[in-house]
Amino acid sequence: MQGNNDSPVNLKIQLSSERILFNYQFELQKLLKIFNFSNSIAIAQSENAFQDIKPFLNISPLKSLNFSFDEVKVAFIDWNILNTIRDSIEYVSCFLEEVNFYCTIVNLSKRTNVTGKEFSESILKSRTAFNKAGLPDKIRYLHKKFDVHSSFDEYILSINKARNCLVHRKGIVSKVDIDHEKKLMIKWNTLRFKAVSPDVKDMKYIEQNDILSQGWKLEGWLEETYKTFNLNDKISFTHDEISDTIMTLIQFGGSIFNSLLAFGSRKEE
Repeated sequence: MQGNNDSPVNLKIQLSSERILFNYQFELQKLLKIFNFSNSIAIAQSENAFQDIKPFLNISPLKSLNFSFDEVKVAFIDWNILNTIRDSIEYVSCFLEEVNFYCTIVNLSKRTNVTGKEFSESILKSRTAFNKAGLPDKIRYLHKKFDVHSSFDEYILSINKARNCLVHRKGIVSKVDIDHEKKLMIKWNTLRFKAVSPDVKDMKYIEQNDILSQGWKLEGWLEETYKTFNLNDKISFTHDEISDTIMTLIQFGGSIFNSLLAFGSRKEE
């Protein structure tokens, strides 16, 4: 890099693609733990226990409006799903912003001479425009500009559609959300397991709480799973489906990380 007086200046910047991936996976794993914790409390909560922890002063401006315990429980579970999907997509967006910053710096470092002005303007321009973009545009930009991409893009974009519907339309599928077949399809990966007998002649799928027989071999694979909603349907997910969507987002991060490693070894873009 060259300073204002055109004399060379060595600028040392420490970058870690591993740290970017770690922070992303940490936040998603923590989010999943919070979701599991809060959901389990809601399911186990009894009406008597709920009455015991009510605040001393409960302000209700709409006197005629009253919610039953069961209504509040269902509403909380819906609220928990909305916030988990919303926050998980926010973490994806922040992750991609860090990836873009990393790629911009690495690209500049591959050049022999960069002025301080060029360096500052490149970083500012890149971060300002990129950070304001929506998730689909961020994914497209990284692919087009740096050839950093993932095989999980389709899943991420579909989960982002669920996020948009939940946040902006209270989970009610509208014309904005549906495709040419008038459906909203959400896709993710589910980790499946099967047990294979010692003689490899028998096989059975493994579900939760199943016990594996001695000598049987456990095999796992990722299976594409999807859920479709029609116009005016209300989006809903089971506990396991939320876990699977977050695990798919984590897999997306790993795929982007592998693409980053390939990018770092290439010449200037």
